[in-house]
Amino acid sequence: MRRQRTVIIGAGSLGRSLASALAREGQEVTVIDSDAVRLDGLEGVGDLRPLVGSATSLRVLRQAGVAEADVVVALTGEDSANALVCGLAKRLGARTCIARVRDAELAASAQAVGLERIGIDQVISPEGLAVDALARIALSPGCVDAMDLAEGHIVLRALVVAADAPLAGRSIAEARQQLPGTWLVAALGDADGWTVPGPQDRLLAGEPAYVCAADDDIARLVPAFDPHATAPRRALIVGAGDIGQPLAAQLDRAGLRVQLLEADPARAEQAALELAAADAGVEVLRGTIADADLAHRLGLSDCDLLIAASAQDQDNLMAALLARARGVRRILAVAHHAPTVKLMGSLDIDAVVCPRRLAASAIQRAVRGKAVAHLARLSDEHLEILELTVAAGARATRHALRHLGLPRGCLVLAIADQQGAVRIPGPDARCQPGDRVVLVCTNEHEALAARTFS
Repeated sequence: MRRQRTVIIGAGSLGRSLASALAREGQEVTVIDSDAVRLDGLEGVGDLRPLVGSATSLRVLRQAGVAEADVVVALTGEDSANALVCGLAKRLGARTCIARVRDAELAASAQAVGLERIGIDQVISPEGLAVDALARIALSPGCVDAMDLAEGHIVLRALVVAADAPLAGRSIAEARQQLPGTWLVAALGDADGWTVPGPQDRLLAGEPAYVCAADDDIARLVPAFDPHATAPRRALIVGAGDIGQPLAAQLDRAGLRVQLLEADPARAEQAALELAAADAGVEVLRGTIADADLAHRLGLSDCDLLIAASAQDQDNLMAALLARARGVRRILAVAHHAPTVKLMGSLDIDAVVCPRRLAASAIQRAVRGKAVAHLARLSDEHLEILELTVAAGARATRHALRHLGLPRGCLVLAIADQQGAVRIPGPDARCQPGDRVVLVCTNEHEALAARTFS
């Protein structure tokens, strides 16, 4: 079987990590960057070839083997360069071209014109992914992370076990007996990280648990983990940028009372005009949360939800800390850089969303093709959530789960059939072609799990 050939344009942090991961899986990977220093250290990682040169040069693209590439991923710092590279690569014969595009207007224009016309098969927008992730978490009571899988039929929610929760202190086996239904605990978190639990592991107060459930079961599960969790009615978003403004419009459409706070007068005015033109009922305010008089007029102590969504990590950190000090019930924050993600994760902030991390998962999923419908890494840990479409002839269609030889730490959480019916499988369950399988596994076993089902 021929190995997949991938060409990555841009050796930034995302390009390097993607290249290393794919090379370790046995793919043929070439990384192009005009800066030789950024390519240092990539040689010797599997079948990975660094190439110094401009990605807009046809000579360099031909030298990289773009004409024979299964996938080309454009990850330079310039949106227009990424689009151009994809167009050139497609003309040379690349099968699939993926472009990272940060500018929401450019991404929308490309979609409107037709991506295939400009040689792009898929656009990955870190900011767009962050908007969707923040909206899912904001609209999911009690959750600190939220994913929708199998076209929404299966949901994954990270819930913190409250001290007075009905399930606090119970083993997972006891919890499932006390609360029957289509659900399972996918992972448990503590100070040492995330682990795949067994039936005797306990749901400890103050610690998070990723719960996988049928979409129509999750609402009754949340109160068992946190009896105080309620749906938000009012949200304050700090920062009217590429994340804050579209998020405000999305939460407004969901029926929340939304206020958007922006320190820059020109940006605030522009956001107000654009939201009004879109018939959004968002109230745009000029100022900062550090303004005590403004905070008092906003009535922060009565605010259900604050989302710090500016472009600067330090501003988001400050907004989150001030909001907590002033009594805001639930706080979500955007962190653009890994050190800030770690710092915010150690503070009293309910959920932290990193656009770069979301983009990395989306790109890795896209590179793997249709077989992997979803891939997400739990924090920066070694566990991954996979959604796989079962292929005709796959081993999983011929053998029960107990006989598939899945490694320790790999757990099948749920199966949705083609009609959307969800089941929590036992060890004797079998899969049918077209089923969507959701599982948790260590990242070193991801490739084996994908081969088993697809």
